[in-house]
Amino acid sequence: MNIGIPRPDSSAKDDLLKHIMSYIKRNFPKEALYSKFTELVIESIDDHSLQKVLDEPDIEADLKPIMKKAIKEQLGFTPYAKEVTIPPKTRADVVGYKRRYDIAEKGWWVFKEVERIPYYEFVGIELKTAKRSKDPLFRQASIYADYFDYSFTAITPYTMLKQEYEFINRFCKECERIGMGVVLLDARYPLGTIVPAKEGRPKERNRRYLTDQMGLKR
Repeated sequence: MNIGIPRPDSSAKDDLLKHIMSYIKRNFPKEALYSKFTELVIESIDDHSLQKVLDEPDIEADLKPIMKKAIKEQLGFTPYAKEVTIPPKTRADVVGYKRRYDIAEKGWWVFKEVERIPYYEFVGIELKTAKRSKDPLFRQASIYADYFDYSFTAITPYTMLKQEYEFINRFCKECERIGMGVVLLDARYPLGTIVPAKEGRPKERNRRYLTDQMGLKR
């Protein structure tokens, strides 16, 4: 499952690389080599200007309407109005839900009846800007994977730059391992999917918890 510019028939990694390279060409000297990009930016641009040129949001909440629009229009989920508390101490920044039905047969032979059993499918998104500590991310990723059918961490280009390649690469590999997606976005729109989200299998009690926590009709 992808969010953003990469289309279903395209390579997410190739599209993402094109966007990054396009960003460099638009905002930095043409002679700057990609391998020296981070060093060049940090040495030549003050932090405030860097946030501006990379469209870093003023506050994390500015990213919520962007992701709510994305999960509604691109994934078909209904955005929930509030953050959702997840045990033990995590809050999902953006949550969406979708009504689904399981088919069950009751009875025996000619007396069989088909019953539609309703349930909800959930998507959860953790928003990450450079202002927040990076340490809890690994723990939060595991919790999201336990509670949601699909989950994403949404990070900004400025966050990737400030947290450094080694951490981001390690975090993306961990997300890929547990099935959590990673989306790149700025203060205006999603730029692309770095790691696609895989469909998870939340335990029934966790699905019921989200249903009750959000006040959805069973």
